[in-house]
Amino acid sequence: MARVQQHTHKLKRHKYKSTGHAVFFCVLDCGFKVDVGLALGKKTICWRCGNETPINEYSIRLARPVCMGCVKHKDTTVQPDVTKEVMTTTADSGLNSILDRMKQLTSVGVAEKEEEI
Repeated sequence: MARVQQHTHKLKRHKYKSTGHAVFFCVLDCGFKVDVGLALGKKTICWRCGNETPINEYSIRLARPVCMGCVKHKDTTVQPDVTKEVMTTTADSGLNSILDRMKQLTSVGVAEKEEEI
């Protein structure tokens, strides 16, 4: 007969040095262990906020699983904005210098023609 779960486990991953095999075990004075591959979808307690959450594809790779609300994402929104601004500034300054040089070249040519006439 199946044993009824008394509490939600707070899982932590452990890797055995001798075999390299990884398991999740409960840190709440409980003897529960589960293979990492079989832990997908199991409920655990988040290590940051303490809420109950299922283990997903992201949290299964962590040593201490967290919920998706507590995941720290890298902020990549700043980089494209800065890059766009730098590229626009560089392009504008390059065009201005080329336009200025072209105006100087054409104005010199026009001034020489006026002197000849």
